[in-house]
Amino acid sequence: MTFADYPLRSNYSGPCQYDESKKRVQVKGYMNISRDEDIIKDALYETGPLSILLDFTGMFHYKSGIANPLLCSDWPDHALVLVGYGYDLKKSEDEYWLIKNSWGPKWGEQGYLRLRRKHNKCGVQKWAVTAVFDE
Repeated sequence: MTFADYPLRSNYSGPCQYDESKKRVQVKGYMNISRDEDIIKDALYETGPLSILLDFTGMFHYKSGIANPLLCSDWPDHALVLVGYGYDLKKSEDEYWLIKNSWGPKWGEQGYLRLRRKHNKCGVQKWAVTAVFDE
């Protein structure tokens, strides 16, 4: 069963009203992450998902596997969420970023892209940011 198979549940009963007592965090800004992919990996581990921008030119028709597009630059045209990293168990040198797209589960690997890591593919290391919260 995938996420898309779960039914939506809601207690919605009319117009939403903001309730200050339910506020848990306040975003006060953002912070650019270093362009070093190892530092981006550490930031992802420490803070959770990161916002990224990519040149998505060569990935519109991505289906599965570790993408290694040849035709992309480091000038972005698509915003995504960097959610993880890993490596191919069969080829340990094939490290990848796990990236969530907004196009739903019918695109890529149920809405996710695995993009080759350590090669600054499509500008992945150029545009990583994270939210900064009030304490």
